[in-house]
Amino acid sequence: MEFFRRRGRRLSPEDGFELIRWTKQTFNQVFPADPTRENILRSLLLNLKDFQERIRSLEIEILGYLVQIPAVSLLSIDYIGPIRAGEFAGEITPFEQYPSSRALIKGAGPDSTSFQSSTQESSKHPTSGKGSKSLRYISVNIGNALMRHNAYFGLHANQLMERGKSQDCACIATTCRFMRVAFWMIKDQLPFCPPNGLGISKDPLAKIELFLRQRGASDKIEEYIKLAKRYFDQSQS
Repeated sequence: MEFFRRRGRRLSPEDGFELIRWTKQTFNQVFPADPTRENILRSLLLNLKDFQERIRSLEIEILGYLVQIPAVSLLSIDYIGPIRAGEFAGEITPFEQYPSSRALIKGAGPDSTSFQSSTQESSKHPTSGKGSKSLRYISVNIGNALMRHNAYFGLHANQLMERGKSQDCACIATTCRFMRVAFWMIKDQLPFCPPNGLGISKDPLAKIELFLRQRGASDKIEEYIKLAKRYFDQSQS
């Protein structure tokens, strides 16, 4: 699952265990004790190659949509690339359904709930878990990555953990911070620009170029960058 996660792919625990189980059964056979399994594996590998090509085409198409909307400014956050930005943008569409950053967070479900009676209030505030499961998944995925690799978000996460908060708590707090930041970036059509200057991507447009080159779509670089550039240029005017 970690292998797939690092490559921006989603894999459920159930699918992960099934993949491991089937692979062990396949490669534990003494060749050519079971030629049927060899043929099945060969067929699956061909299917995998076909799926990879479909995914490649869809990723390029998704980026084509991303560069046409304000959410492309999320690339100005260090350690957010086209895949994460595109997934997040897709899950919050239409953006107008969220009148505030609080509504966006509530729509994903990482917002905390409080348990209290007339005499006392619990010190633990678990997340509500309500709202869109898909939006919550991608938001927490982004929050976890930013907590570990982005200087701005990592600073706040480390401060929480130094105060005794758990890593999971810091991750949820980072997720909510990201969603607030993302909301105002998209609403105001501005790139990431925190007061302390930390965690800013040096060249967000280069992420688009690299993404397309890696997927053999260099012919779209000029077009996509031109579309995306207007959101970064207007923020400087």
